[in-house]
Amino acid sequence: MTVHLPDEDRLSELVKLMPSPDVAVRWQQYVQRHLPKFKHLLGELPVPSGPGSMSIAEAFWLYRLVAELQPSAIIDSGSATGWSAWIMAAGASSARILCFDPYQPPDCLPNQAEFFRSDWTKLAGELGPDTFALFDDHVNQRRRVLQAQRSGLVNVVFHDVYRQLTKSTVSLAFTDLVGRAELIHTFEPLWHVDSIFCDTISNSQMYRYLTWLQLSPHPGLGMRARWVAASQRRAIRNPAADQRSRLNWRARG
Repeated sequence: MTVHLPDEDRLSELVKLMPSPDVAVRWQQYVQRHLPKFKHLLGELPVPSGPGSMSIAEAFWLYRLVAELQPSAIIDSGSATGWSAWIMAAGASSARILCFDPYQPPDCLPNQAEFFRSDWTKLAGELGPDTFALFDDHVNQRRRVLQAQRSGLVNVVFHDVYRQLTKSTVSLAFTDLVGRAELIHTFEPLWHVDSIFCDTISNSQMYRYLTWLQLSPHPGLGMRARWVAASQRRAIRNPAADQRSRLNWRARG
């Protein structure tokens, strides 16, 4: 089931807009429109965020993204305390949630969630194309992109994506995604929108740049795929970006 919202109120439309004062107002209106319900949700969750969990702002964006996409199944790779599973369950109550972690299972999971002490690829053959995936598992993200693409997934989200190449040895680089992703968006920390989002304002490194990718279903095939890859290569060569930024996908053209 797909939830239909006005075009100006859908993330899939907002992320395609070029930055401008008017677009900034639309983003702010979007957050303010959905923030009351999200605050109520946080108060109802049986599991608090723990050490290493995503920030409140990232949880907000994850919740809204899942609520709009309404996937039939969700991969939660790196479930840890299970907090992200509860966030996603609130956004898509009918979705089957598959939690993967090599360590101890969470003490509490949503009713529709199942836990596996294995890698998500063991169940890749059971997943439909509308499956949503959250990768917060500290596995090389380029590998995860290739695995997700081979499994036919389109909408995937990564946590712990850093602009500085020295921050992480597993983060995605723009060069890894040429011809493979049709949409790439990093969600903002929202520090100045509401006090609820200030959990990382004193230490910006605690905000880990939740990033949404829409993967190309058939990378490298056909004229359109070649055109997308060529335009992305031009973006990487953006002369306005410094050398380090050009290597990273967040320097969009």
